[in-house]
Amino acid sequence: MKTDANMDKHTKSNTMEHAKEKIRKYNREYQKKMYEKDPQRIKKYRNNQNIKKRYNIPADLAEDFKEDLYLVVKMKELIDDMKPGNFEKFLMIKNNLKLVKKD
Repeated sequence: MKTDANMDKHTKSNTMEHAKEKIRKYNREYQKKMYEKDPQRIKKYRNNQNIKKRYNIPADLAEDFKEDLYLVVKMKELIDDMKPGNFEKFLMIKNNLKLVKKD
């Protein structure tokens, strides 16, 4: 037979779980609504948060590039993967480079 103290403890934990689930549900709905409004902004925010978790980013760099921080890190990774000298060649021709996607 359960005592009043055990029932009280059980009820409190159920209430807390219920409250946490309501908050999670609200957050999911809010994020979905914000994504529908401006998907590009939300994607950038998520990418930046992931980059900040994976790398030690200096505060001044994060402040300079704000929402494009993940692009800067991605470019740095790509530049590091290039053969020596190719990035310098790219910088020389980048203003005249016209790329068109195929259909």
